[in-house]
Amino acid sequence: MTEQHSIDSSTFDVDAWLEAAAPPQRSVTVYGRADLVAQLEDLVAERDAAQLRASTVPVQRGPIDPRLGGVVAETEDDRDIAFLDDRISDIRAALEGSRLVLHLRALLNEERGELLKKHRASEDDDLTPEGARAYEHDAIALALVSPPMTTAQTARLHTRIGEAQWAAIGRTLERASSETIDVPLSRLG
Repeated sequence: MTEQHSIDSSTFDVDAWLEAAAPPQRSVTVYGRADLVAQLEDLVAERDAAQLRASTVPVQRGPIDPRLGGVVAETEDDRDIAFLDDRISDIRAALEGSRLVLHLRALLNEERGELLKKHRASEDDDLTPEGARAYEHDAIALALVSPPMTTAQTARLHTRIGEAQWAAIGRTLERASSETIDVPLSRLG
């Protein structure tokens, strides 16, 4: 059930409403150390293999209760698993430490038009590959709310994080700029 919100035109202050209005924003997470993902996947696969070996190889173990004179024998696989768990934890911490959440606002058509004029040789020309790349860097720099970056910094960001993460930033900007706003209803009332 949608609640209708009517405006009392005799008391509504359009200027105050416009002053408080802001374009849509979206966020995207990127990782500065995405190179660690492959290492993490390799270590997880090694750990899974060691866990499988440890669970399928019968091991003579003494009684667990030390009062009965025995302890559980630690196997090489057990030591490997503990070592791998430590490495996995370290890499996950490094990956998480390189996490950056970018907040982008929608770009207006006028802003896009100005950027196109800036990067085209003439109004009739298409963007060159270099112009398209410079347009992207300018557009992201203009749209970034947090953390703010210069065009040179967004260009550097692009070269450091790679094409896949850069494309995710571009998709986020497009979402902010083109999606309609749909406010989810609270389940709590």
